[in-house]
Amino acid sequence: MRGAAAVLLAALGVVLAGTVGRADARQQEEIPNVKPDAQIVVLLLPTGEFEVSSVYPKKVPQKDAEARMRTVLDLTKWKAGELHYANESTSFSRKPLKNLSSVSFTTQSGVVDPVAGTLDVAPFIRAFRDLNRIHVTYFLPANFTYRGPREYADKNVDLRLAGGQGTLTYVVNIKNHQLDSVNLPRTQAEAEASAARASASSEPAPVPGGFGGKLALLVAAAAGVGVLIFALTSRVVRR
Repeated sequence: MRGAAAVLLAALGVVLAGTVGRADARQQEEIPNVKPDAQIVVLLLPTGEFEVSSVYPKKVPQKDAEARMRTVLDLTKWKAGELHYANESTSFSRKPLKNLSSVSFTTQSGVVDPVAGTLDVAPFIRAFRDLNRIHVTYFLPANFTYRGPREYADKNVDLRLAGGQGTLTYVVNIKNHQLDSVNLPRTQAEAEASAARASASSEPAPVPGGFGGKLALLVAAAAGVGVLIFALTSRVVRR
């Protein structure tokens, strides 16, 4: 399956180079950087296995990149094969990236819950808590009905969901880099109830630091990520 991973890495290289969801000049002044510190992709393979990859827009030491993915495995208890670390470059964009670091693994574990219609993004947030922003993109079966939260904010994280062709992407700003747990609601109804309780309390509802009205651009960029990766990997996934 390393062929799929290679195409995926190339696709993510384009995204991290900033060619997807690029804002106009005025928007770029408002948001100087819409790129994530790490792009995580959960890809459903034809075998029924999942390939989970994390890609960075720069060279990251192997021990650091692998440590985050090992933390994901420890938290989820997924049974996976060996980790694959790589440093590659991409020339698919006007701003080629050199030493693009990635770590991936393959697992047969139930990464997606098709019955509940939810995706457990919390382990990724906990494992990558030292970073400021991560995007987590899931490739999902056509019959998957998503019922999880689409928008949520508390003192630890700001989260929004972006939809693309065959994909869902969480755009996550991590505000507390020492967080030990992530109490995300399982459904959008729970997220709305939580927001209502916060607004009714004496304490002000959490205000997304630096996210606010600018978040729409980040969500649009993340949706573009899903479309591009889908297009570049679909020929491999169909094999």
